[in-house]
Amino acid sequence: MAKRKVYLAGYIKGGDLLEKCVAWRNKIKEECYNEVECLDPLDGKEYSSITEDGLKSSVPPMAIIQRDYMKVKECDILVSNLDTFGGDRPMTGTLMEIAWAYHWHKPIIVITTDKNYKFHPFIVSSATIVETIEEAIELIKYYSR
Repeated sequence: MAKRKVYLAGYIKGGDLLEKCVAWRNKIKEECYNEVECLDPLDGKEYSSITEDGLKSSVPPMAIIQRDYMKVKECDILVSNLDTFGGDRPMTGTLMEIAWAYHWHKPIIVITTDKNYKFHPFIVSSATIVETIEEAIELIKYYSR
């Protein structure tokens, strides 16, 4: 049986925040390696070309959107980390990915401690909300049984 696919949606920003944007994804990949295949929007991107604002890279914008759209469509579970790690740009792309997954009736796990998301009716009604990466990992393992 093929492994279930998990898409890792979340903040992407270059400069000093890039390491944090990558680290949580890598933790899930390492902890869930035997259970699932992770689809990461940062796979294939040249990290050095991601701008400080996180809105530009060597990949054209339409190619980014189409690639991420297809990965969300392909996934079995969407994990969305709504932490901006102190960045000030809104989570527009990540919220779009949540909407796409909701449209396709995919299980959605949202990682957040932010009350603006944690109690928002759109998030509460469409996702299972957890506060930590570890809680998300446990749910991924549960969903992938």
